[in-house]
This record gives sequence, structure tokens and C-alpha cells, in this order.
Amino acid sequence: MAVLAAFKDGWTALRANPALLVAGAFIALGGQLSVLWGIVDSSVAPLVWLGWLLVFPFVVGGFIGMALEAIRESETSLERFVRSGRTHYVRLLLATILYGAVVFGFVVVAMLLSMAGSVVTFVLAMVASTAVPPEVVMVATFVVIIAGVLLAVVAVLALLVAVQFYTAAIVVEDKGVVPSFRRSIGVVRRNLPSVIGFSILWAIALDVFLTPELTLVSALSEYGLTELLAMEPEIGQGVSIALSVVVATVGAAYFYTVYTAYYVRLLPKPADSDDADQPPDADPSPAD
Repeated sequence: MAVLAAFKDGWTALRANPALLVAGAFIALGGQLSVLWGIVDSSVAPLVWLGWLLVFPFVVGGFIGMALEAIRESETSLERFVRSGRTHYVRLLLATILYGAVVFGFVVVAMLLSMAGSVVTFVLAMVASTAVPPEVVMVATFVVIIAGVLLAVVAVLALLVAVQFYTAAIVVEDKGVVPSFRRSIGVVRRNLPSVIGFSILWAIALDVFLTPELTLVSALSEYGLTELLAMEPEIGQGVSIALSVVVATVGAAYFYTVYTAYYVRLLPKPADSDDADQPPDADPSPAD
């Protein structure tokens, strides 16, 4: 099964290439700093997030390049990280901006359609209220509103699942900005049951790994950095912060390696290879 095999590939590559942990630290610390600075000083949050937006494409491009080399050739280095990040930076930056714009626009449209449906239902219910008991009208309106919200959520999740491999398509297959999204949608469409299973498992496992980080963010949100620093230091606080950094680093390195390994396994091979448990060492065939 490609899903479980990809998780195994990720562990094998990470164990054989500790350099992936260094690259993973860039992803983890960059994400943490952007969130923490937004909490500590909201006035600079937009600048911090903009900075991370500009840096993230280089970091993720470099990491996927390293992970790909580790999966296919068993060894990789930070030199590969820099080379891959630099090579794919512009396309990844443009694709990330396009991704954010598309997702934001899709969410807005889905919400507007859901609200419009709710308003229409409410108006029709009021018109029919003379012939139908008020309790029935209220229940029917409530059900339609909830159904509209759920449909909007499902539509957004479906979009996220469909285009989730655009970064991998750019780095692994050297796709352009728009072709990377088309490639991701095509790969997901051909492997829909497997991709849904992978997405659910990946999201659950990632949430478990991010628990220490979320705990730290929650503490900062509640007390603020000044109050936390003013508190009497405790061993538990230091351990919690250190654990958050270590777990976030290992988690980022592992799960992005798994993400890369899974995408490689979904690609068609030149030779017939139905055994998904074999390492994906063959180059993918030309893209659609």
C-alpha cells in the first residue's frame, strides 16, 4: 500500500540522512517564529508573515529536493537544499501566492453561496409559514443552514486535497506554476481513495506532533511573552520549550519527507511496477 510505504520511506530516509533534520528545523522554526511574533507583537505580525511568505518557497523547495535525493539515492546534503531552493524559488513563490488567492477566493465564494442559500430558504420558509407550523419552519431552516455550512466546508477541503501536491510537482517534475496545479489535480483524481486516506492519516499524525508547539502558542496567547518571562523560571517551562522545538523539527522533517515519498509513489513508472512496497528509485515518466 503506497500510503504506509511512504511513511516507511520517510523514516528510512530520515534515519539515513540526519541533514534532513537541519532542513526540517528551518521549516519548523520559521513557522513557529511567524506565529509567535504575531502573538507577541501584533503590530509587526504582517511584516513577519510577509517575510515568511517570501522565505517559505525557498525552504520548502530546498527540503523537497533533499528528500527526493534521499529517497532515490539514499544520500543527500545541505548543498542540495540550497541548490533546489534556489532553482525552484520563483515558481514556488508564484504558486504559493496563487494557492493562497485561490483558496481565499474559494472560501469566500463558498461562504457567500451558503449564506445566499440560507437567506433564500428563510424567505421561502416565511412565505410558507402560514400553511406550515412555525416549529417545522424553524427546524427546516436550521437544517438547511447547517447543510450549507457543511457543504461549504467539504468543498474547501476537497480543493485543499486536490491541489496539495503543487509544491512536489514543481520540485519533483519541474512543472510550471499553473501546470503544477493541474498535475496535482490529475494525480489526486487517479488515486483518490489512496490520497484521501493519506491526507487524513498525515493530518492526524501531524497534529499529534504539533501538540507541544500548540501548547506553547496557547501559553503565549494567554499570558503574553512579557508575563511569561517575568514568571519565576521552572524546569518544566524550559523542558516544554525545548520539547516543542525538537518535536516540531523532527515532525517537519519527517512529514515533508513522507509527503515527497508519497507523491513519488503516485507517479507512473516507465516499467510496470505494481508493488508499492519497493523503494521508488525510478524516475517518473513524462508528465501528462
